[in-house]
Amino acid sequence: IGRRLLASTLLRPAQFIAYCCAAGALAVVVLATSTPAFITFAMVYSFINAIANSLLQYSVLGRAPPEKIGSAAGIFQSSKTLGSVIGALLSGFAYTAGNTLPFLLAAIVFGAAALVAVAAIAVHRKSGAQE
Repeated sequence: IGRRLLASTLLRPAQFIAYCCAAGALAVVVLATSTPAFITFAMVYSFINAIANSLLQYSVLGRAPPEKIGSAAGIFQSSKTLGSVIGALLSGFAYTAGNTLPFLLAAIVFGAAALVAVAAIAVHRKSGAQE
């Protein structure tokens, strides 16, 4: 099923849905009033984020020429790791301003990613390009 989803024209809409779900899960994490609810929605977010990352990696690597796929994968993973380090640092600073601020900021970033995905869908459909 995953291979069909990724190989079809559903890639961009799937990215949009994953980003919206991740933003929603993070928003619910902020609103959680108990530890079990917090942990449950943090796990839901982690699952959705894994799907979103897979979709993003496929989207990026699917456009790389076959002879440069290894380099593209290395750059993608290096960028992802750098983002994780910088994100953790910035989240730590944001946490000092408020314990829910890192989650809100992450939800905003996923919301922005969803908007970019919508714009990409519109451009893709307007151009008539095939995935």
